Amino acid sequence: MQEPFVAYWILLVGALMPFPLVIIAKANRDYDNTDPRNPAAINTPLRRSAYGAHQNCLEAFPLLAAAVLLAALRHAPAQAVNLSACIWLAFRLAYAACYLTQRGSWRSLAWAGATACSLAIFVMALTRGTGI
Repeated sequence: MQEPFVAYWILLVGALMPFPLVIIAKANRDYDNTDPRNPAAINTPLRRSAYGAHQNCLEAFPLLAAAVLLAALRHAPAQAVNLSACIWLAFRLAYAACYLTQRGSWRSLAWAGATACSLAIFVMALTRGTGI
């Protein structure tokens, strides 16, 4: 059985995605590192959007990680897992771009697409070998 190596790399990218966004949110002279959760430091629409995208990246990643790891454990079709993970990444990048550019409806569609990809990987893992 082939392993979903591309999906593993996408897990790494997904794990790192929140960091550039939080840098955008907090990289300013007014930011006080002794009080990192003070919302007053995130004082512009771009910074608020970047912080919201950062938080959502942290929320979305565990679902993908669990799905990919379960798919690998259950020997789900590697090509399908890799493709779904690639599409997940494209949706998550689009999600962040939509968040930063204040495109709420497109952002919601990108979120739904990425979530659907994670769920598809779970389904591949859970139905592997069951004939479903």
